[in-house]
Amino acid sequence: MARKTVVWIWPGFLGSPEDRPWDRFESSVWRDAVTRSKVVGLRNPEPGGTDEAAYLGVEPRRIDLKEGPLVASAFAIEPPHRSVMMRVDIASIDENGRFQSIRPRPRPNELKEIENALLRLSTSRLIPVAGDEGVHVLVWEDGSLDLGLHVPTDAEGRAMRDNLPEGDGEVMLRRFIDDSVNLLRELPFNHERIEEGQTPINVLWPWGAGRYESTPDAARERGRPVSVATRDLRMRGVARQLGDFPVNAAGWYRGVHPDWKCWTIDHEAAVFESDAWTQMRRYGKFDEMAWAFERWQDDWLEPIWAEQETVVTVIAPAQEQDGTADGIALTFDPEWPRAEPMFPFDERSLDERRLTCENLVDVIHAQLRSPAID
Repeated sequence: MARKTVVWIWPGFLGSPEDRPWDRFESSVWRDAVTRSKVVGLRNPEPGGTDEAAYLGVEPRRIDLKEGPLVASAFAIEPPHRSVMMRVDIASIDENGRFQSIRPRPRPNELKEIENALLRLSTSRLIPVAGDEGVHVLVWEDGSLDLGLHVPTDAEGRAMRDNLPEGDGEVMLRRFIDDSVNLLRELPFNHERIEEGQTPINVLWPWGAGRYESTPDAARERGRPVSVATRDLRMRGVARQLGDFPVNAAGWYRGVHPDWKCWTIDHEAAVFESDAWTQMRRYGKFDEMAWAFERWQDDWLEPIWAEQETVVTVIAPAQEQDGTADGIALTFDPEWPRAEPMFPFDERSLDERRLTCENLVDVIHAQLRSPAID
């Protein structure tokens, strides 16, 4: 039977020694697995390009995709050749025409009404394509990139009129924005939000214009495609462009907590990225982090380890790059001989000068590479 490989990406798992990482739950299967493991430090690749590619074992500088085409790729949108794609976000402007945060988060029925309104904005040159969770795509067939667009989150507190599109196509893009305001402000739920003291969702904002560009055939370079499960749109978009199989993992959560039993392996190699640690750390929910780690050991690692046919690597980036390493990687291999681990898989290893450091891209590529091409 062919051996399987799983690479977990856990941003936010590591914090500081004050988090008392040695108090985290360690099950019997964890204690057994770490006797057949190794820990290495990680060095980040050179800056530039599309960062998410590193988690798929590809140098980020080899890929230069803007936000629009990344999101379009995540939604498997295949527009005509040379089309320009833009990400479209829902946003809110106050009575003075200034951007403001959307509070509270939109409800599912509100998002559906916005999606229906979006599709009514289609013209002969601009074609909106519905996405998910308030993120959509605008396709400009045979469009131009001589265009200035502003990221909506960067414009918060600033006047919308000072952040409108500029350059080629600015007239029709400004009309798209104006038409979205006229449509959304009349939706019944926006009247209800205003009456309840909530911010309206009253504008659709395009940004991140770009085209599909040539990308490496990473699946061929590795000798096999990889199943990539994440709820991150950019990472799913990169995966599809590299020839891999992106999976939307949004349904694999119960609230903020992953349901680890859902994270199953459909191919010989898989990358699983979970932002749950980042979310819990942001709100100081360290007890919940410990509980989630316990559940991962019991619900995911234990049955996998019992089969003795899967190599597991956990990538944990550092929160701040001020230590010896930019992160750490832990690899379990059931075929390795037993030995007591030299370094702990926690924050203490980030400053361990005896720890061997390797390039993040090389570590992941080595795990995902097919044995058939070694």
